[in-house]
Amino acid sequence: MSTAAVVPAAAARPRPVPDSALVPAYFHPEVAPEDWRRLADPRLYAVVLNIDSGPGRAPDPAFRSVVRRIEENGGTVAAYVDVGYARRDPALVVEDLRRYRDWYEIADVFFDQAPAAPDALPYMRAVTATARAQGADLVVLNHGVYPDPAYAALADVLVTFEGPAETYLTLTPPSWPRSHPRHGFCHLVHTCPPDLLDQVLALARRHHTGLVYATDRSTPNPYDRLPPYHPRLLTLASP
Repeated sequence: MSTAAVVPAAAARPRPVPDSALVPAYFHPEVAPEDWRRLADPRLYAVVLNIDSGPGRAPDPAFRSVVRRIEENGGTVAAYVDVGYARRDPALVVEDLRRYRDWYEIADVFFDQAPAAPDALPYMRAVTATARAQGADLVVLNHGVYPDPAYAALADVLVTFEGPAETYLTLTPPSWPRSHPRHGFCHLVHTCPPDLLDQVLALARRHHTGLVYATDRSTPNPYDRLPPYHPRLLTLASP
């Protein structure tokens, strides 16, 4: 979300189950321009902008254009920032946040490779507080697993699963997330063929998860294009 236009989350995003989709978009607009046009849809919870495992070394007009289009259509863009499981120099994290603000007017943030253990809480408390102080309305922590429950106090959304559909089908979540709103949790499921999509969405509901993204794409970068069933994901936020 641009620092120039802040929309209260409760007013902007309806909350059926699952509530919506959070979409990692790790590809250049010139590679898949039609996919970026599809991302300019306010039914999506947020689009994660990842230029080069971060903001890159210089501003890119093509990314500025797609960010502007998404925001003009009422959508939200979050900046991809890698924290390296709390091992990355915090000064570099702050510099990434600054570049996204200066180059793309983005303050909301998706912290990738977020740690899950309680001993890293002071590090994440500091970087999330910095992001908030610099205008972030939305803070997402991508742990990829269920972290220590204390992390729920630091972010709006915790990504508590990231992996292939085959693994997702065997997921057994802990009980503590059920004491929090379901829209505070997100699952990112890749290598998901179309015939498993409805099963994955049903499991997200069963696992008290309000945000889900599924794709048929696979590693090393499962977020290099949108899946063919992307229109189905758009319906998640419809009453």
